[in-house]
Amino acid sequence: KVVAACTTMVTYLAIAMPFMSVLMMTTSQFLVMGRVALPIGITVVKDFFAITALPVASGAVFGLDAMWIGFPAGFALSLGLSVLAVRVFHAKDFPWLVPPDDNATRNISVVVDENAVGDFLRSRGVDGDTIYTVMLIVEETMMLVHERNGARRVVAEASATVRDGAVRLVMRDTGEIMDVTSGDAQSDSFRAMFLASMMRKQENRSYLMTLSCNRSEYLIRTAAPIPPPPTASCPRS
Repeated sequence: KVVAACTTMVTYLAIAMPFMSVLMMTTSQFLVMGRVALPIGITVVKDFFAITALPVASGAVFGLDAMWIGFPAGFALSLGLSVLAVRVFHAKDFPWLVPPDDNATRNISVVVDENAVGDFLRSRGVDGDTIYTVMLIVEETMMLVHERNGARRVVAEASATVRDGAVRLVMRDTGEIMDVTSGDAQSDSFRAMFLASMMRKQENRSYLMTLSCNRSEYLIRTAAPIPPPPTASCPRS
C-alpha cells in the first residue's frame, strides 16, 4: 500500500511539474520586467487552485487517492487562467509584454563595440545627457569586468529599452562575483572608485547575483521628453 501510494503521488507530481515550471518562469520574467502585479496575481491563483482548492476538492469527492489528481489539474488550470489574463489585459504586447518598438537589444563587447547602446538611444530620440550617463555606466562597468577578470574568458552583455520617459539598462556578465551597483564597493582601483561614485548618484539601481552571472539593472529618467517612435504608414494607391 505504501509503495502504491508513493507511486501514485510521484506520477501525478511529475505530470504537474511542466505546468509548475512554466508558471515559475513566467512570473520571474514579468517580475524582472517590472510588472509586479502580474506575478502576484499568478502566484495567488496558483496557490489557490493548485495547492488548495482542487486537491482538497478531488480528495473530498473521489477519495484520498484522488487528491493527487488535483495537483496537475490545479497547475494546468492556473497556467491557463494566467495566459488568459495576460491575453485579455495585455493583448497588444502578448505574450511576453515586450512592445515591438522596444524589443531592440544591443550586445556590448568590452573590446569592440561599446557605442552600440548610444547609437540605439540616439535613434529613439533620447537626450544627450541621458545618453552620456548610460554610455558611461556601460563603458566603466565593462572595463571593470575586464580589469577584474584578466585573461579569463567572460561573456558580458548590456541591453537598453526606452519606455515611459526612462531608459532601462540591464547588464550581465559571467565574470568574478561583484556588486557594481554598490556605492560602497571595494575601491581597489581608480575605475572602481569612479564607478562607486557614479552609483551613489543613481537612485533606481539593483543587483542580482545568480548561479551563472552578475546582473545589474538601472532605471534612468531622461532629462527631456522622448518623442514617440515613428509609425509606418501604407502608401496610398
